[in-house]
Amino acid sequence: MSADEVQGTVIEVMADALEIGQGQVDIDEDMDKLGMDELAYMVVIMELEQEMGISIPDRDVAYLETGRELVDYLQGRMRKD
Repeated sequence: MSADEVQGTVIEVMADALEIGQGQVDIDEDMDKLGMDELAYMVVIMELEQEMGISIPDRDVAYLETGRELVDYLQGRMRKD
């Protein structure tokens, strides 16, 4: 999956969780400032794990505060796997 595809997938999943349009997702904004609570965030993580076929450890989830950080993390994991 290319970097653009990863970013597109993250934006799509975040938009679905927030029930907003994809164009309204600023991946550089903190997820809590976008209105994402912990439950919505966990839904995003679980959906991305399923889409990408990877597991994201809870210890890593705690440090991913923006969509961009999530994109970078997923790209790094995909290169390692």
